[in-house]
Amino acid sequence: MISAKKKAEEHVGEGGTLLKGSSLPAKVNEVSVKVLAVREAPEGFSSPIILDIEEVYQCQGIPLNLTNMKRLAEIVGDDLEAAQGRTFQFQRITTNNPKTKQKAFGLKLTDEVKSPKARRA
Repeated sequence: MISAKKKAEEHVGEGGTLLKGSSLPAKVNEVSVKVLAVREAPEGFSSPIILDIEEVYQCQGIPLNLTNMKRLAEIVGDDLEAAQGRTFQFQRITTNNPKTKQKAFGLKLTDEVKSPKARRA
């Protein structure tokens, strides 16, 4: 079990990302990703966990910052591995890069994408 509370308390470090807001084409402001696995980020990453995802825009993972990790926990509960097999919507946002203090695109986890219920004939 990967506990959101435990990871938030123990996380320190910095690093890069895989799928970012700037990875999306100019006219795309939202992206849905299907989670294949949830894992702890390697040493040196600023994000505490990485979602391994079905390939989207030539990316196979998305690191979650603390804010997105907490939002994921609101949706799936404290055991973040419960996200496996589920699809989530991310919105491209404009944010300030904490290192450069410049405007940058980021991704914000908005909600789970629920599949429509099958209709009965």
